[in-house]
Amino acid sequence: MAPNTCHIADGAWTTVMNWASYKPEEFQGESYGQKDVEFMHFTELPSRTREKFVLAMGQGPGKNRPTAYLESLGWKIIEPDTHLPDYASYHDFLSNSKAEWSIAKNGYVEVAQRLVQLSQRVLSRGGQARSRPRYRLE
Repeated sequence: MAPNTCHIADGAWTTVMNWASYKPEEFQGESYGQKDVEFMHFTELPSRTREKFVLAMGQGPGKNRPTAYLESLGWKIIEPDTHLPDYASYHDFLSNSKAEWSIAKNGYVEVAQRLVQLSQRVLSRGGQARSRPRYRLE
């Protein structure tokens, strides 16, 4: 990079991600989706802060990423295959950013919520939380 030129990630919160890596998985009638599902909860984030967000975001299967919509809300979207084709450009992108901003896949969020609900039910019934199972050696 030439002196006195800004890197696209300068001062920005960044991440490298796919809009969706594969279609949602179904299990016992429940859907477990990708980052696209959870991302929709945060679409207005750039408009609620003065911070800059630059996402190297792959489109994923079906190329359904709503790029124009996200950019209209203040997200800067770059194509990882174009802008980060090798280790050096990937390293520069991360090194020049303020910090990483990312989200979990919907499937992880759904499982975590179910585990919290289960723990709350056990504890509300007088159960005691244990840090690990207890085993007896005979």
